[in-house]
Amino acid sequence: MNDYAGLAAALLSGAGIGDLPPLVRPELLDDGRLVEVMPKWRFRTVDLSAVHLGNRHVSRSVRLFRAFAAKMAPTLFPALPT
Repeated sequence: MNDYAGLAAALLSGAGIGDLPPLVRPELLDDGRLVEVMPKWRFRTVDLSAVHLGNRHVSRSVRLFRAFAAKMAPTLFPALPT
């Protein structure tokens, strides 16, 4: 399944096991509704870069995404250097 909302619902209904990242719905693990069965296994890490040609003629959607990503990065990835 490629939709984390659907996967969370399926896991909560007892459909089996799945690879739901704790970042998606941490409260499900915190309150015990889901149980981690492979605590030492983690998703591989990847580098993420946002690259565009410059600040001139940048579309509104790109500007909004760039601002959103800059705002959310410290919350989602607290170990990132600042």
